[in-house]
Formats: sequence, C-alpha cells, structure tokens
Amino acid sequence: MDFNTADFVATPQYTLGSEGRNVLRQRGFFNWDFSAHKEFRLRERLRLQFRLEAFAFTNTPRFGQAFATLGTSTFGKISGADTPRNLQFGLKLAW
Repeated sequence: MDFNTADFVATPQYTLGSEGRNVLRQRGFFNWDFSAHKEFRLRERLRLQFRLEAFAFTNTPRFGQAFATLGTSTFGKISGADTPRNLQFGLKLAW
C-alpha cells in the first residue's frame, strides 16, 4: 500500500478531521492450500502412501497492517509479513 504520510496531520483538539474512518486497511488475503498423494501397492495387503501438502501454495506475500499512530517514526510503515509457504511430506504404511 503506497500513500504519502505527509498528507496526514494532527487536528487541533476538539475538532474533526477531513478523513473518513478506517482508511488505512490492508488488502484481503489470497491463500491456496494444496494436497496430493500417491498410493503404491507393495503386496496384496501392504500399501505405502506418499503425501505432499503445501500451505500458502502460491507463496503470495501477506503483509501486516501499517502502523497507524500519527506522529511516530513508524507511521505508515509495514514491518512484517504473515507465514510464508510451508511444505509437508509424509509416508504412511497400511497393512
């Protein structure tokens, strides 16, 4: 989110500003999870299953909320992001 922090100034006490409420909102989250598995038959009653699971599969950055305290050096800055993509593998033996 790009905006000019110099456009925001403190209003005198007991007066209303010209900006609306909740104007500094973050964008919505975009998240896909993915799962796939393949099963191998080793013997008649013995099966091996391989699994892959991906959380936040597209690895789209999910930035945190900008600091909204007017007059501080961190006003309008984003200092973090949410969880990145996580991959998980697994094997399951069924008999």
